[in-house]
This record gives sequence, C-alpha cells and structure tokens, in this order.
Amino acid sequence: MGMRELYDAMGVEYDDVLALLRREDRIKLYFTQMMDDPSFGELERTMEERDYPAAFRAAHTIKGMCVNLMIEPLAKASIALVECLRSEPVDEAEAASLYAQVRNEHNLLLSRWDDLL
Repeated sequence: MGMRELYDAMGVEYDDVLALLRREDRIKLYFTQMMDDPSFGELERTMEERDYPAAFRAAHTIKGMCVNLMIEPLAKASIALVECLRSEPVDEAEAASLYAQVRNEHNLLLSRWDDLL
C-alpha cells in the first residue's frame, strides 16, 4: 500500500492532498511526523486523568495535524472532541464517547499505516 492507497482507504482524494503539499515525499514525511507525535499518548493520558484543559490542547494539536494533512475521518472526530472539551463544564460522558471515536479512528489509521510500512 502506498500513500495514494492509504488516502483512498480513508475516502480522501489523494490528488487534492498532492496539490496542497506538492510532493509525495513531503506527504509521507509529514504523515510520519504526525504518526510519531506524542499528542496521541498525551490525549489518552489526560482523558484517563480527566485533565480536560490538557486533553483539549492535545486534541487541538491532533485536529490541526489532521486538517493540514487532510486526514478527514480523524479530523472530524478530533474537531468534535475539541469542541466538547472547549465547553465549561465539560460533559464527561460526551467527552468519553467522542474520545472513543478519536481513538478508534486513530487505531484504524495506525493499522493502515502499518500496512504501508
């Protein structure tokens, strides 16, 4: 599986990503950096600890990376979580449900990424 197939599996038009970032090696570099980013682990830890301000920062970072790389399924899930965590007080049940969606999308992306490597 190449980068084109990875994006196709997510339902994202690869040519749009290529038009934005201009080179496949750049897409792969940024994608690799995102997959290695500590924000995913930070989000998991802070959600478990119910440290919602820190979870907001981690989710916001994930959202930004996904939007910039046009990883739409994970971007949509993280946007919803960011908006939930932005509110005061945080609806803990909703936050937990939205975090589960982010985690599921991330795990799916990880498995696809592993297939690429």
